[in-house]
Amino acid sequence: MKILLKNQNNEDAGFAEREALPLSLRVKKGFRSGALYWIAAVGCLPIPLLHFILVPLFVILGTVQAWSYWTGESVLRRGQSLCPKCATAMAFDDVPEKWPVKLLCPACGFQLRLHERE
Repeated sequence: MKILLKNQNNEDAGFAEREALPLSLRVKKGFRSGALYWIAAVGCLPIPLLHFILVPLFVILGTVQAWSYWTGESVLRRGQSLCPKCATAMAFDDVPEKWPVKLLCPACGFQLRLHERE
């Protein structure tokens, strides 16, 4: 289902497609998204002193990333938006549907917060 998006200034910002995912696929995507952080945590084990900070940090970040897929009912696919700061077109795909959706502009680094337009 196609939905329209607005930015934090209530201006039209783009569109995306909402796709409901079954629980088994959400769990698989969650593990896949958190795995990079968990692998980084294992890689930080031999670093002296810093492993006391880095390993728990990467374990927590991986769990939070995976949790965002596990608890959501759907994802946003094939979305496009426009950065209000530099007018760069941004494309996004496979983003968990948690409102507001937060995206970083690749050109200027501006954090764009998208909401569903009624």
